[in-house]
Amino acid sequence: MTSPTSNDLPYARPVDRAQEPIDEDLYCLSCGYNVRGLTGDPVRCPECGDSNTRTALRIPAPLIRAVLRRMETAPTLCVGAAIIGYLLGGIALLAWILEDRRVFGTLAGPFVVGCAVAVAICAVVWPLACVRMRRSFDAQPGWTRVLGEFHLAGALLTLYYPLLLTWAAILERLSGPSGSPPRGIGWMVLTISIVAGVWGYRVYGTARRRMARMRRDAAVRIAADVLRRASARTISAAR
Repeated sequence: MTSPTSNDLPYARPVDRAQEPIDEDLYCLSCGYNVRGLTGDPVRCPECGDSNTRTALRIPAPLIRAVLRRMETAPTLCVGAAIIGYLLGGIALLAWILEDRRVFGTLAGPFVVGCAVAVAICAVVWPLACVRMRRSFDAQPGWTRVLGEFHLAGALLTLYYPLLLTWAAILERLSGPSGSPPRGIGWMVLTISIVAGVWGYRVYGTARRRMARMRRDAAVRIAADVLRRASARTISAAR
């Protein structure tokens, strides 16, 4: 009885590389869909139905990834500067009010000054981040709307914080002679915070979907430009 050779074993047979799932971010050259995890060569896009070879997909992939990364970080920097600025500004304003509208000579004075400096830094960073976002989105129509939606979502999702600070100031200053806080303020703050949080989450989801479409448009545009240049170089070399 002869023993089986390694070639007879199923697990020893050569693997078709085209059947292995794509383990990197590659983008359809027709619609910008991320085909990571798909198999085959050429790869058929489940979004638009077009097929592209893996080699063609890999040509513009590094440039696309770099641009999409900038399109992701630019809004984060822009909205982050705005949110941090308005939160610190609100905290400083409440501290200033609680200190009888005085800064120097009070315990909260250094804190208020520090918040004011941080707000000033955010005020400088914010317009620069907006310019960076405009460039990273290549000034596509609708980028300002996406930016506004992200700002609105951030303000709504963090609205509970200034509301709580305001509530604390009200409890500090407007408590009755008996020491009991005004009724209903806590429930009002909680209700407004929940409504604002739900609304902010919905606005954030809308902004993310709108930005995803813009990112895919950018991926298609970059891929087309890279392949057009590669084709021009090939034609020139053939001549």
